[in-house]
Amino acid sequence: MKIINVVNTFVFLFATTVVMAIFYEGITLKWYSIVPMLIIITDIAFIIATILNIILNHKTKILLALNLFSILIICVAIIMRILNIKYPEWSLLIWNFYILYFFGAQVLLHINKYIQKKRKHK
Repeated sequence: MKIINVVNTFVFLFATTVVMAIFYEGITLKWYSIVPMLIIITDIAFIIATILNIILNHKTKILLALNLFSILIICVAIIMRILNIKYPEWSLLIWNFYILYFFGAQVLLHINKYIQKKRKHK
């Protein structure tokens, strides 16, 4: 379970960085070459984390359902890419917000469990 928490935290931090970078690009009206690289790293980490969560963390029903929903979204995105179907640019920001909030919630759940364990041992 500890590997899942590390991977979820990693995805959350990268998603936060991507959202900040996208907004910074919008504020400065400049395009930075590092942003697409951050997006790709976040997407790959998201796919890995989603698969790990489905395999290792399937006891929590709501998280399992959300992870399966994430797999569905990933499959739709891959099909759209293969078929060369265009999608609006703002959908990338929505996608990264989804990753940010979804993994942010998982990180907060882990922190809450950690705090609860510490309180029981006192």
